[in-house]
Amino acid sequence: MIVPLRLFLIFLLFCVVNPVATGNVAWIEKSEVTRKLMQEMDKTINQADRNKAYHDYMNFFANELQAYGLSETGVANLDYVKQHYKPVFEYFDDGLLVTDTLVVAGNMAAQRYHSLFTLNGSFDGVSYKDKLAAIRGFTFFEFNENGRIIRRWSNHDHAYRMEQLLGAQGREHGTILSKRLNGPGLSAQKVEETIRALVAANNRIHDPDLRKSETMAMFSPDVKVWGVTKSVAGYDELSRYFSDIWKSFPDLVFIPGDLLSAWSFGAVILTGHGTQRGNIKSTDTDVAPIKITIELILHFNDLSKIDLVYLYQHPLD
Repeated sequence: MIVPLRLFLIFLLFCVVNPVATGNVAWIEKSEVTRKLMQEMDKTINQADRNKAYHDYMNFFANELQAYGLSETGVANLDYVKQHYKPVFEYFDDGLLVTDTLVVAGNMAAQRYHSLFTLNGSFDGVSYKDKLAAIRGFTFFEFNENGRIIRRWSNHDHAYRMEQLLGAQGREHGTILSKRLNGPGLSAQKVEETIRALVAANNRIHDPDLRKSETMAMFSPDVKVWGVTKSVAGYDELSRYFSDIWKSFPDLVFIPGDLLSAWSFGAVILTGHGTQRGNIKSTDTDVAPIKITIELILHFNDLSKIDLVYLYQHPLD
């Protein structure tokens, strides 16, 4: 694979400025390719020709697709997804998909979305004419090496949609539907609480030992990590990644952005600020303020421990 010069220069800057050069040029490139794929998918969905938009959108999915969150019977295949989305493109008039938040890391992506449309037809057994309505939710994606979606996990806000169509009774039905479709494991609330706890642990800059112990306690001993080394890393490599960052930026504090969740997955963009010091006393050298942006996609096991990590650390600002 020929690496674009721009990405190579970014990577060089990343390594020179940051002594904790977490990624590699291939991971940076893969992450940005995934971002572009997500942006192209939005443009495809929003084409004026709805029939063409539908068929072009279906081409984003791999033939061996596994989609979670659409069928009460479990995993949905490509044929089911085609059947599910056909009325969306036929009856959701003037609807445009808007991405509110996008998180990417390697071949993974997470999206918070919403769409406002006029319902002229039947969807989920409800028929309307000229009904203004909206949908919203979260979706997580895994792309294969050919740039096709191989797995997808959805957490649609069914209560929000059904209340607009059927009132209080619809909201009750939608809440039940969400419990059936939005996956086993951790609730969205628990995922969000755990991510905030992870950030809070990292931000204990006044107690380095507690900072490390509380942070690493959030991860499963057999955690798999992408983005901190050139291959799949484990617990020890992740621990060294954090230790190296804290050694270089001892006062680094992260502020979490929008929190996304579906099927025990969580995603967030972290913005960190601190000073680059390393082992040098601040009185001996100029202190360099830095900004670190990390896109993070996590999966939690049944014990609320993080067992999968997809991490994309951007070049330092």
